[in-house]
Amino acid sequence: MKASARREEILKYLEANHTGYTADLCRELNVSAMTIRRDFEFMASQGLVTLIRGGAALNHGTAVIHSLKFRQTQLPLEKQRIAERCAAMVSEGNAVFIDCGSTAERIAEALRGKKNITVLTNSLDTAQVLSTAKGIRLIMVPGEFNEDIRGFNGLLTTDFIQRFRIDYLFLGANGIETPSMASLCRTMQMRRPSGCLSASPAM
Repeated sequence: MKASARREEILKYLEANHTGYTADLCRELNVSAMTIRRDFEFMASQGLVTLIRGGAALNHGTAVIHSLKFRQTQLPLEKQRIAERCAAMVSEGNAVFIDCGSTAERIAEALRGKKNITVLTNSLDTAQVLSTAKGIRLIMVPGEFNEDIRGFNGLLTTDFIQRFRIDYLFLGANGIETPSMASLCRTMQMRRPSGCLSASPAM
């Protein structure tokens, strides 16, 4: 089992039990104690867990959404291909909305070379990536801040975006599952049938 897949299994175990002990996870995953300790240390460096005597405890908030830093390490080639495909769809003069998430951040990086486009985003990380892009008009979308996704969401977010005509809407699975963002997606589909795109199920 690859390290990334093993850490996903450890995280699932911690989500169910909150605390995990090295000896228990060695039996669960059939790996050595040293391997589990290295995984715990890596996850602690990403802010996912707190190391305790003989194991680790899941940090508050990570049971719902993985930390962005952890997700950035997952499926890098797949996310890069998605980003390149999304960027290729965008032409000069287009307006796009980019949701929160690690794949969304890759899309923002792929768009940096575009000229004369407008990007709306509710993501702090996407805004940071595009803040120095000379050919892009960047609009930060307001809302209620959610520290788990490092961005803004809620009714204020959707109401603000609906003032604009969006050519492409790049949402991840988390965005589609959020009621307010799902409502936005449906609204954009009605205004422009081809304008709503789910960028990645692992965004």
